[in-house]
Amino acid sequence: MILYRQHEKQILIGYVPKGTSMFGRKKYLFARKTRIQYIRDIVIGVIILFLAFLVFLFIYFNFFGTASRVKLKDSLNAEINSKAMASDYIESIDGGKLKKDVKIDTSKLGKKKYKVVLSIDGKDKNYDFDVNVVDTKAPVISMETEVNVLLGNASKIEDMAKVSDNSGKFKLKTEGSYDAKKAGSYSLTLIATDDSGNKAEKKIKVNVIDMDQTEGDMSFVTGKGFTLTRVDGLTSIDGILIVNNSFSLPEGYGIGAIQNDAYTEFKRLLDDAKSDGVHFSLLSGYRSYRVQKEIYDDYVSKYGKEAADKAVARPGYSEHQTGYALDLNDEQESFADTTAGKWLNANCAKYGFIIRYPKGKEAITGRTYQPWHVRYVGPELATKLYNNGKWITLEEYFGISSVYSK
Repeated sequence: MILYRQHEKQILIGYVPKGTSMFGRKKYLFARKTRIQYIRDIVIGVIILFLAFLVFLFIYFNFFGTASRVKLKDSLNAEINSKAMASDYIESIDGGKLKKDVKIDTSKLGKKKYKVVLSIDGKDKNYDFDVNVVDTKAPVISMETEVNVLLGNASKIEDMAKVSDNSGKFKLKTEGSYDAKKAGSYSLTLIATDDSGNKAEKKIKVNVIDMDQTEGDMSFVTGKGFTLTRVDGLTSIDGILIVNNSFSLPEGYGIGAIQNDAYTEFKRLLDDAKSDGVHFSLLSGYRSYRVQKEIYDDYVSKYGKEAADKAVARPGYSEHQTGYALDLNDEQESFADTTAGKWLNANCAKYGFIIRYPKGKEAITGRTYQPWHVRYVGPELATKLYNNGKWITLEEYFGISSVYSK
């Protein structure tokens, strides 16, 4: 039995069995709470009140507040780098309207909160919602399903393709390969994958073509991704007629003179050079197939075929037959060190001419260094090839070869 003393009187309260306790202590059944117990009860009470308040707010805003008047669309997603406005995600506003639209920033992936002002029953109300910027679209590969590559010209298929992606970040690779030294057809697959894992694939047929063994019109992609076309025996890239050891001209091609645009610019070059005290004389302009054959055969008879192929173009492979090539002043390497040679090298690109066979590029052009030989390609391309005095050849720029097939 437990006795409770009050006013010095013993009152029988009750009995707590041995081994049990109230609130973890073996004391009187109705003993006072400890300080920790009071704090615990207060904390529990505050938590309950806070939860009740949250429930109240949820009920109020969703059933009686501004949120109850707004119906959003099912999807609150926006594609990255797309154009989106807040109004795109609001289906309806009961008794109101959107006072001012807000642009959604779609430049970065992820969720972001947007605040808008609504006009409801004539009063301005603030409302906010989340828009999640996502990337669900795969890259787009733009390329012909069949491309031609010139025999001996190794081209990267990836460079031929144009890939676009809404995120702007992707990786492009090729599955499969082809042998640029062996004519034939090869199957490859281009795969573009963006940073979000979206993937696009395109199957490509690559035809390696031997020009000497193929007749008729054709087109193919060069090692630098340019499209080279052959029509009626004339090979060109971006309007530039191509003639070198790999690309020939029909025997009967030629207008019998220097091309008009080249001649006009050459006269301007002569006038400006004269103003600078520099004089040029034209050694050779247009040459027919027949004349070129005479020059080539003569060189072969004097120095042999191997030496001739390095110094003189074979008939049908000479730029002089195009009417766009000129030989000036002196056909000697020493011409480069003369006043005229230096002026020509520094200024010819302004008039659309290039030093066609630069020093140190013999293995690329297939021709010995010829500082006196210029070729007209137009001022825009000539300026690019001039490259601040470090000449780039047509072969390097367009990604083509200059090698006799036999």
